[in-house]
Amino acid sequence: MSDPKDIAPPEKPGTPASSSRFPLPGNPVAFRTPSSTEVSTGVADGADVANLERTGRGKTENDDFKSTDTPVADETEPKSVAEPKTDALPSYSGAISSCTRPAMTRDFLDCPIMGGIIEYAPGCFVAWTGGTPNFTWTGLEGTVVAKHLKCVHQHRPNSSGAAQKALAFRTKGLDPEHRRDDDFLFFTAKLYKVFVQIGCNAIVFLPDPRTGEVVNVLLEYVRFDLETARLIQAPLVENWDDYDRDNDAAAVEKLLASLELGLRTEVEQRITGDDTFVLVLLQ
Repeated sequence: MSDPKDIAPPEKPGTPASSSRFPLPGNPVAFRTPSSTEVSTGVADGADVANLERTGRGKTENDDFKSTDTPVADETEPKSVAEPKTDALPSYSGAISSCTRPAMTRDFLDCPIMGGIIEYAPGCFVAWTGGTPNFTWTGLEGTVVAKHLKCVHQHRPNSSGAAQKALAFRTKGLDPEHRRDDDFLFFTAKLYKVFVQIGCNAIVFLPDPRTGEVVNVLLEYVRFDLETARLIQAPLVENWDDYDRDNDAAAVEKLLASLELGLRTEVEQRITGDDTFVLVLLQ
C-alpha cells in the first residue's frame, strides 16, 4: 500500500496542474528563461498578437511615436509653473512703516487743549487727552505737559476701528452699578479714578472765582449748586475743542451707564441734550 504523503490532492476539473496559485509540497515551480524575441517585443511566444494589438498591451515604449505625427510630451520633465500676476499688488514708494495704525505726522494732528501729541512708534504720532486744566482753560496745569500722560487709554487712536473700540471702553459703565442707597462719595471717587485712566478727567474741573483755583467737581460737588456751575462753565464751553466735547459726551454716557436702572431713568428725565457732565452730576 502506498504512503498517503505521496498521494497528490485532487485537482479541480478543467484546471491544469501547472496553474496552481501556490506550489504544493513535492511539486516545485519551474521557472523558464524568456527568449530574446520576447525580451525585445514584450510579447510571450504563442501569445494572441491580434488581441494584444487591439487592447494596446504588449507595445514597446517607441511604438506610440511610430503611430502618430504629434509629439508626446515627456512626463518625466518638470512642468513649467506660471508666474503669479503682480498687477493687482500694491506698490510702495519708500520704506514700509512698522506702525500698526495709520501714520500721522505731528503737523497733521490737531493738538488737544487738554492734552498733547506723542510719538508712540518711529514716525507715528497720536493725540492724547487728560489732566488738570489751568484756571483760564487755555491748557493743562503746570509747564510739564507730559506729566499728565499716565495711561495708554488716554490715547485717541487715528484709525476708525481702534477709535471705536476705545470709545466703547470709555463709555462702559462701572460694575457694579451705583444704587440709590450706596455711598455717593465712594462712587464719585471710583469714577474719577477711571476718568484719569481714560483721559476724561479734565472736563470735571471748574474754576472757583472765590478762591482762584480749579476744583474737581466730581470729588467736591458740595461746593457748587446747579445754577452756579452753569454760569461758571458757560464761557469755558465756548473754548472747548473737539477732544473736550468728545470726552464730555463719553463721561456723561459712562455716568448714566453706571447707575441702576431706576436712578438712571430719573436723571435722564431731568437733563437735556446740552447739559455737560458737571451739570448732569449736579442734577
